[in-house]
Amino acid sequence: MSRFEIKLITSVILFILAVLTTKLVMTIETISVNSNPASLYPDGTSTVTVNVVGLNRFGFAVPFKKPEVKYIVSEGKEKVTVVASRSSQLILKARFETGIVVIIIKNKYTVLPIKIEIPIVTPLA
Repeated sequence: MSRFEIKLITSVILFILAVLTTKLVMTIETISVNSNPASLYPDGTSTVTVNVVGLNRFGFAVPFKKPEVKYIVSEGKEKVTVVASRSSQLILKARFETGIVVIIIKNKYTVLPIKIEIPIVTPLA
């Protein structure tokens, strides 16, 4: 084999690896949703942050990409105030009522929208 053939084969292999890396590691396949803290208190200052992270085929967070999602507060709109709504994060602040807030997260990565419930509970201490 000549040097040209070796360089050509090496270039083709590196190109294939770059394409596979882009497709497998850098593409969002599904999303993960978590809220911190799990519940709110009806004191007018308690906040909850809902984070959405894009996951690749291996279940790891996709670097340099944020999933585009739409947040809909379907139940309990009167119990919370939306402080910030970004593509990958929603921040809610509780008002002075107890109950449950239901958030629907629509996205193009899952077949059905994701539904999360955040309870607003009275502190017990």
